[in-house]
Order: sequence, then structure tokens, then C-alpha cells
Amino acid sequence: MLRRFNHFVFRVILPAMSCLLVAATGLGQEPAPTSIQPEVGPIQKTIAMTGYFAPASSTEVSVTLKTSLNLKVLKAVEHGATVRAGDVLVEFDAQDAKEQLVQMEHSLNLQKLNLEEAEREHQIAQARDPLDEEFAELAKNRADEDFAFFNDREFPMNERSVEQSLKSMQDYLDYTAEEVRQLEKMYNADDLTEESEEIVLRRAKDDLERSRFALEREELNHQRSVDLNLPRSKIQEQSQHRLAEIAFEQFKMTRPLILEKRRIALKKQHMDFEKASRDLDELRADLKKFRVEAPHDGVVYYGKSTDGRFANIAEMNAKLRPHGVVAPNEIFMTVVRPGSLHFFGSIPEAELGYATSGGAASVVPTAFPKMKLDAKVQSVSSIPGADGNFPVQLELQGETPKKAVAGMTGRAKWVAYFNPKAITVPSRLLHQDADNDEVSYVFVLNAESKPEKRIVERGIVSGDRTEIVSGLSTDDKLVDSDGSKK
Repeated sequence: MLRRFNHFVFRVILPAMSCLLVAATGLGQEPAPTSIQPEVGPIQKTIAMTGYFAPASSTEVSVTLKTSLNLKVLKAVEHGATVRAGDVLVEFDAQDAKEQLVQMEHSLNLQKLNLEEAEREHQIAQARDPLDEEFAELAKNRADEDFAFFNDREFPMNERSVEQSLKSMQDYLDYTAEEVRQLEKMYNADDLTEESEEIVLRRAKDDLERSRFALEREELNHQRSVDLNLPRSKIQEQSQHRLAEIAFEQFKMTRPLILEKRRIALKKQHMDFEKASRDLDELRADLKKFRVEAPHDGVVYYGKSTDGRFANIAEMNAKLRPHGVVAPNEIFMTVVRPGSLHFFGSIPEAELGYATSGGAASVVPTAFPKMKLDAKVQSVSSIPGADGNFPVQLELQGETPKKAVAGMTGRAKWVAYFNPKAITVPSRLLHQDADNDEVSYVFVLNAESKPEKRIVERGIVSGDRTEIVSGLSTDDKLVDSDGSKK
């Protein structure tokens, strides 16, 4: 019975007392907080995006003109048509251009004749230039000689002639008066005067009277010559001589200018003719572009592809109808080569840091959800697009099924990040610094099982767990707060 009592004491009483002792020791203290240890395991970041299939090889079709012709459509192949190299894609109305070509040909022929005429006139003018210069000098020398002769000989002679004319008239009057006087003296000596003698005397007296009048008139002419005519003649000769000098000076000054103007005019005429020839050649070359042929085998898409999207098909459909007008240099068609495709999409800025080129991806067309196409991330743009997202281009691998064509939509995804031995913690245990939201920290139990703040570097988030890049080890014990009462 004693043995049973001892067994009871060791099995029941002593353990109970031990528990009471432990309870008494911890009386008034809080229980240790519940802790969680970081886990090690795989984590990954998957990026998904929607986008468009785009041709890997295609040729944009446009017409580049050097002239101002209108591209009015006569006929065009339909959108989606399959063509072979050399097939006619578009034919434009060339009637106006052909009429313009005929007019330009006639105009060029006329310019050619005018140019030949101008060249011949230039040759004649060059041959005449020395003669013109010689003639100008001859005219100047003659004017100098005439003016010198006038001053030295002619003007003095004119002065003498005026005086001599007056003297001659005076002498004639004197002669006439003396003749009358002698007749009167002779006739007065006779007692009887015959009738013939009276007639002679009368005539002499009349002649004397006319001489007196002629002398009076000559005196007036003399006065006019001395006061007006002679000075005026001298002034006129001086003016004519000065005009001759000015004409010669003008010839010397303007002759180089005239020669240069003639040379420039001929050069400009040559340039105009060359330009007209080029314009005609350009018009002929542009006319050949009014029939647009397929550059290679493929499928015709209306408009231009931008990241796989043919956004202006409706606009081009209206322009490519008969009588529609296409602008020069406007891409109105794209001939897509059959075969491989690209896939274009975009990702938000938050995922840009994880997206890199070279990774494997998969693409599923919207029309064929069971079709999974292998792809590779070819490029990720660092510049945002119009919507603020960042363009991404995928290159489809292998042979693309014929059912998948350019312009279709789809969805792509790829693993942008994978770490097989990542240290992760529940995301709820991470806190952000109040002053700097780029700084994250957790609470870790120290050796005394007290929570203390520790800054960590975050990685990616997968579900409800966050990767810790640095700052923690798998032996650390984390709690959700510092234990202070709020």
C-alpha cells in the first residue's frame, strides 16, 4: 500500500505541484506572442496581356509622285484578296495626266526653239560687241572734232558773216544813194528832161528806198543774230557735245551690265529648259505608277498596320472605290506574306520592371481558345504609348497555323520572374515606413522574445505571400506587430 501511495505522489501530486510552481513563477507576465517563420520555396511572376497578331513580313503599298497629279481610282482589288507577284492591285485614272503630258511636250519643244534662237542672238551680239564699242568711240571722237571745229572756225565765221551781211547791205545802200545823187545832178544840168531819163531816175529812187528798208531789216537780223542766234548756237553745240560725252560714258558703264544680263538671261533660259525637261521626265515616270502591281505573293489588307492593327480599313475602303481619291505617299494597302506572325500588346507600368526580352511565352488567339502558340518576348519598349502602357512585341515560334492571321486578337502570357528558393512571408506581416513608402520592415523576435523592427527588401508578390530579397533568414521568427497596446 505504501508503494501505491508513492506511485500516486510521483505520478499525480508532484506534476501538479510543478504546474502550480510554474504558474506561480509567471504570475503577472504576458504570454509570448505567436510567431511565424519565413518559408523557402518557388515563386514566380507571370505577365499576361491582350494584343493583336501582326505580319512578320509585309510590304506597305503607296504611290510617291514628284508631280501634282490626282490619284483617282478606276479599280482596286478587294480587302483580303490573295494575290501573286505582278498582279494589279490598283489602277488609277491617267486621262488628265496624259493630256498634261501632251501639253508639256509641246511647251518643251517651243522652249527648245526659243533657246536656240536666244543662243544665235547671243552669238551675233558677241560678234557685234567690238563693233559697237568701236562705233561708240568713233561717235565720241566725231562729236569732239565737230565741237572743236565749231569753236575754232564756224562760230567766228558766223559772227563775221553777220557783220559782213550788215556791212554789205549798208554798202549797197550807199551805192544806191550815190547813184541817185549822180543821176539827179546829171539830169538837173539839162534844161529838158527826157521821159526815159525820168524813168531811170524814178527807178533809182525806188531802189534806194528798198535798200533803205532792206538795211533796216538787216540791222534787225543783225541784232537778233548777235543777241540770240549766235549765243544759242553756241549753247546748242555745247549741249550736243555734252550729250555725246554722256552717251559714251553711259555706253562704257552699262556695256558690262548689258553683257552680264544677257549672259544671265541665257543661262536662266537654259535652266528653265532643263527644269521643263526634268518635269516632263518626272511626269512620264509618275504615269507609270498609275498601275500598281503586287510586289510579292500575299494577302491584301487595306490600310497600314500599326502594331498589328489595321485601324483605317473603313477609310481606305471608301477611298479605293471607283472615283475615290488616294493621296500621294499615303499607305493605302499592305501585302502580307503568308507565314510567321508577330504578336503586339502592351503592359502597365507596374509590370515594366519584370518584363525583359528573350523569355518564352505562349499566345492563344481569341477565335481559337484551344490553340496555344509558342512565342518569345522579342522587345519591350521603355517608352510608353498613347494609352500610358508600354508596347511589347512577341515573335511566334515555328510554323503558324493558317487559321491564325494578321489582325486577329489574342492573349499572351509569360513567366517574367522565377525563383525556386525564394524566402517568402505572409504579405500581412510587411509594413511600410510612414515617411518613405519605398522602405518596408517586419517585426522579428529577438533573443528575449521581444519584437523589434527590421528593414527588409521586398521582391515580387504572389498571392498572399511576398518575396523577401534581403533582411531575413529562415531561422527568424516574425510577429505581426511590436506588441505595444494601441
